[in-house]
Amino acid sequence: MANTINIEIKESAEDLKTLLRKQSNTQKKERIQALYLLKSGQVTTLEALSKMLARDTSTIYRWFQKYKHKGLDGLLKLYKPAGRPLTIPPGVLEKLKQKLQESDGFKSYGEIQQWLKDECGVEVEYHAVYRTVRYKLKGKLKASRHSSVKKDKEEEVISASKVVSSPSASLE
Repeated sequence: MANTINIEIKESAEDLKTLLRKQSNTQKKERIQALYLLKSGQVTTLEALSKMLARDTSTIYRWFQKYKHKGLDGLLKLYKPAGRPLTIPPGVLEKLKQKLQESDGFKSYGEIQQWLKDECGVEVEYHAVYRTVRYKLKGKLKASRHSSVKKDKEEEVISASKVVSSPSASLE
């Protein structure tokens, strides 16, 4: 048949079966399963294998080409895109982390944004500063929120009345 797969699989069926059980990544598991099914003789054609794995024949063919040229490690190496570049460079990120740990710290995210611009020469948008500090660095602002003026006056009155009415204050 024209669709018969002619590839030499170096690993034994038992080794592939063991590797298949240990694998947690579904993409890698699927690729090992393709090798195992072929090695154990359960399938002999590319079409039968593609139906069994619910994958296109070109995908499986590409897997086997990777295996042929790069071996099992090459087959199991998955492509991971680089992603979006960091808005704050790693060196500056480390300086920011140290500055956040200091006792004086920052009072606002706007202040952090200004510090990054002045000290490090990095212009970063407010929301990027917020997400980086809050979620990536797990940092918090050092300044406490202002409380109500009425509340402050009530606390002064209460603390003054405690001092006057306490028995130890009259003995001194």
